[in-house]
Amino acid sequence: MQKLLRVTVIIIIVAVLLIIPGIFIVRSILKQSVPSYEGNIDAAGLKGETTIWFDSLGVPYIEAQDETDAAYALGYLHAQERLFQMELGRRAGMGRLSEVIGEKTLRFDQLFRTVGIERTAKEILSKTPDETRNMFQAYAEGVNTYLRLNKNRLPVEFDILGYTPEEWQPLHSIIMMRMMAWELNIAWWQDISLTRVVEKAGDLKRNNVIPSFPDDAPLVSSLNIKSTKNHDFAFFDIVKDYREFAGIQGNQSGSNNWVVSPSRSASGAVILASDPHLSLQQPGKWYLAVIRAGSLNVSGVTLAGIPAVVIGKNDSIAWGLTNVMADDADFYSVQFTQDRKGYLIDGDTAAVEIIDEMIKVKDQEPQPFRIYITEFGPVVSAVHPHNTDSAETNYLREIAIKWTGNGLSDEYYAAYKVNKARSLEEFKEAVSHFKVPGQNFVYGDKSGNIAYYSGAGIPERGEGDPRMILDGTSSKTKWRGYIPFQMLPSAVNPSKGFIATANNRTQITPFYISTLWEPSSRIERINLLLSEKEKHSAEDFMRYQYDRISFYAEKVTPYLLSAFKEVKVEDPNLKESLELLDAWDYSFEPLSQTPAVYSVFLYKFYENTLKDELGADLLNQYSRIANVPLKIMFQLITNPEAAVFDDITTPKIEKRDEILRKSLSDALNFLENRFGSNLAAWQWGELHTLTLRHFFSGNNALLDRFINDGPHPLGGDGTTLNLSEYPFYRYDSFGEAKEFENLVGPSMRFICDFSQPDNFYYATTGGQSGNSMSDHYKNLTALWLEGKYIQVKTDKESFSKNKKVLRLIPE
Repeated sequence: MQKLLRVTVIIIIVAVLLIIPGIFIVRSILKQSVPSYEGNIDAAGLKGETTIWFDSLGVPYIEAQDETDAAYALGYLHAQERLFQMELGRRAGMGRLSEVIGEKTLRFDQLFRTVGIERTAKEILSKTPDETRNMFQAYAEGVNTYLRLNKNRLPVEFDILGYTPEEWQPLHSIIMMRMMAWELNIAWWQDISLTRVVEKAGDLKRNNVIPSFPDDAPLVSSLNIKSTKNHDFAFFDIVKDYREFAGIQGNQSGSNNWVVSPSRSASGAVILASDPHLSLQQPGKWYLAVIRAGSLNVSGVTLAGIPAVVIGKNDSIAWGLTNVMADDADFYSVQFTQDRKGYLIDGDTAAVEIIDEMIKVKDQEPQPFRIYITEFGPVVSAVHPHNTDSAETNYLREIAIKWTGNGLSDEYYAAYKVNKARSLEEFKEAVSHFKVPGQNFVYGDKSGNIAYYSGAGIPERGEGDPRMILDGTSSKTKWRGYIPFQMLPSAVNPSKGFIATANNRTQITPFYISTLWEPSSRIERINLLLSEKEKHSAEDFMRYQYDRISFYAEKVTPYLLSAFKEVKVEDPNLKESLELLDAWDYSFEPLSQTPAVYSVFLYKFYENTLKDELGADLLNQYSRIANVPLKIMFQLITNPEAAVFDDITTPKIEKRDEILRKSLSDALNFLENRFGSNLAAWQWGELHTLTLRHFFSGNNALLDRFINDGPHPLGGDGTTLNLSEYPFYRYDSFGEAKEFENLVGPSMRFICDFSQPDNFYYATTGGQSGNSMSDHYKNLTALWLEGKYIQVKTDKESFSKNKKVLRLIPE
């Protein structure tokens, strides 16, 4: 026996000795693709020598002869740090993922070819002004210089998939922008799921299960539901599956920004803050850059694939963004003829535009695919072939989508002009060109002005309820154009001395914008913080961005406590939970047990109220956008007689307080099963965690340790300023470890104080690099988790002290 044990130990030691050199060899190979931060690069097409200093965190400071050389340099840097991220984005938008991944992405290619991202991008490029076309071209040349010089040391993702990326083209940058618009479009979800929910709930409970229709959204006609009985909704599942494939989960819409005027600033100058809430992945969305190039003098965050600063500052102005939450898409029920060559409208038959394409698929023959386009937009139900007859024997039911992203607006021109703006008027003119995804632009400048403009394409709609599937047999439901920019919400130098947005309804308007607003918790909290103190500092703004107090929880919790007011409580954990809730300050601290009790209760309250009416599948679909459950639950909890509280699976008629009590009891059962009966172990940060996942995450546990970042305990929830959204749509797998996992949060935090013109504050997840072997791959996460910031110096005297210098030399 001892001999056998000895042999086994020797074998293990030998194996380890063989494996360790192998690990070092693999690591050495992987290190070859790590970006270079020093040396001289032969840069064909560059007009003048461009110098790039890098600080210790990998932040580049670009000094170029002019703006096109700066775009060239940024293209080179994006390629060396985020090439695979760029590659996935452009391939998805063109519908060419299957060429390199295989059949599993064929549905996604069919989806985006149908939606027409590339078709639209080509039209936009054909109308692009020379000044921005030159920026696209220079950027592409920078990317391609990197590809040419590093074809044998590309990121390891390309080795895994076994191909070399094609050259970058100006078209691809426009595709990347439209893909971002698609990512932030949540209206695709509303029309289909809401129509199905209303059908299922029936007239009695209809108003209980849909978010309230705000005052600024008068209906042109009464609620007229177009039946979904004979429609194919595979489109919904394909969109959902693509978002999960691409790591785009959660609401993708919550963000904060605010600005204070000099009269409300401790420094005596404008201070602006912005933190966009997006899906948290590895690598993250943003690449920070400082650019000095003739008339282009701008700093802030960029998106890989696009030669512009998205949120940031220049010498004169600063700006931040939040999602308008515009309803920028409508679905139409269209009646096709049996041969699919025509469709019925106003009693006549209109011709369908048909496009036939071939989709290349790795290791397979190319797949033919047909696209149908109507005046209501492309037919998305055709992504999933079917033969469902409508009630009319000579027609087939199809679903078409009308989306502002298929319009010919030029968001890059808007961003380019914002980057170069020197005054409020120049900024306003630039924002007027921005349509999709609709954004709330908050502004401040060195002269002391503050302002807000809505940059959004808001459709001027025809008849019908825009929250539902519309009648595609009538021209009366068609869009008639867009609301003029001058009529959209705006504010300039308000007397209160501050402006804030948080995906809320910003103004009452005579036209419909949306019902997709976020719950008011965050905007109420911001307004309180900015109102209760006379003057604010950049350090105050840091605390505000990290704030974990929920006004939503403060409003909901008393209803739960009231439900137990006349009830004798004997269970010790239930008694202690009620005591904790009663004493709670509504702060979602990771070490606290109270947020865990409250959050699981809220989850169960939603399920216990609606699952019996809607069924598991439809409730799962309806819950894809997290703000919907939150809004529905608050509507219901304030209405004790709502019919939807009755559990239709029991003979008894249940009321609100019974469902509240049952939901808290179910929550405690869940927590006891997960963590044991000791309530002290029920810490929110143990249940609510963040893991930043790479595209290849989940294939190998050992690999995940290198390419992922986390799990990290997290505070906050989907209603706090420091937003950390978790999903409501996984109730059908309730109890799995991912149930309260954070999906969406502050993708970065930015603060600019004009009393310090050569300085701003920044925090983000991950790091500057998308290369998992880089020192800058996940070196910033710890600061982000702790609510700390890096200070970015933008003056040449400061950044030229950095010792790592890369020079791009014209050939």
